[in-house]
Parts: sequence; C-alpha cells; structure tokens
Amino acid sequence: MGNLYYENMKKNRISVKSVQIHGDLTNVDNPIIFGYGDEMSEQFKTIELYENKEWLRFFKSFGYGLKTNYHKLLDFIETDQFEIFVLGHSCGLSDRVMLNTLFEHSNCKLIRIFYHQREDKSTDFMDVYQNIARQFSLNKRGDFRKKVLSFEESQKMPQSVSF
Repeated sequence: MGNLYYENMKKNRISVKSVQIHGDLTNVDNPIIFGYGDEMSEQFKTIELYENKEWLRFFKSFGYGLKTNYHKLLDFIETDQFEIFVLGHSCGLSDRVMLNTLFEHSNCKLIRIFYHQREDKSTDFMDVYQNIARQFSLNKRGDFRKKVLSFEESQKMPQSVSF
C-alpha cells in the first residue's frame, strides 16, 4: 500500500525519494530488517556489556550494516532541505536512533502526520505526535514544536482496501 501513496505524490508533482531502509518483501536482495532500534536507552547500554553477542542480533543497527540503505538515507538528508511525511508509522521507540537522526537534522524543515481516523471518528494523531516528541532529545523539544504540524494542519490518511 505504501506504493499507492508514493505514486500519488509523484502524480501530484511532489518530489519523493524512497529508501527501503527496513528492506523489501518483494526483493530477496534487500531482506526485511526486524528488531529494535533504541540504542539510546539504558537497557541497551547494559545489553551491550554482555559477552553474549546473541543479545545484540535483533538490534536494527546491526541489520542496517548488511546493506547500503542506511547510508543512502544519510546521504539524502545531507543534500538539501526535506519534509517528512508520516504515513502509517507509529514513530515508536523501535526506530529511535534513526528517527532522532532524521527529525533533529538541520535540513528537516517539517514533519507532517497523516493520521488514521477510526470508524468511531477518533484518530491516532495524538499517539503519533507524542511518539515523535519522544524521538527528540530533551534539549531539542523546541525544534519538535516548530517542525511538527498541528492536528488542524494535518490530514486524514486515505484508506485503501484491497482483497
């Protein structure tokens, strides 16, 4: 379904760059990377001290080292100003280091949340908004408030059902 949004943005002349940072289900040469990515936590520091490397196997940063996708992403954010469109991502702690790198980058000018509206008309906007805040360092919370659009400025994410 991500391709649906990608193609729609391109059709509307929005410049889009896609990097499959977590891999691609349809490409065996770019395997899916599962795991956890909060290497900023105190728990990670403790795990890192253990002699058993198996504890580190499912931290995303070690999976990123198998392909060039992460470096492609870093190269991209260095080239010019960019906006981040959040579509269907919780922005939770499982991607903390990567999201912190993107959100706090000086070239990141705006973060747009496309929220999910449930049948009862409630949304996941506040959950995603709060999770994005958690990705910013405490001394960068002012940047969080500057960069993330408010609910009033956000849009409902179109839903597509295919069977």
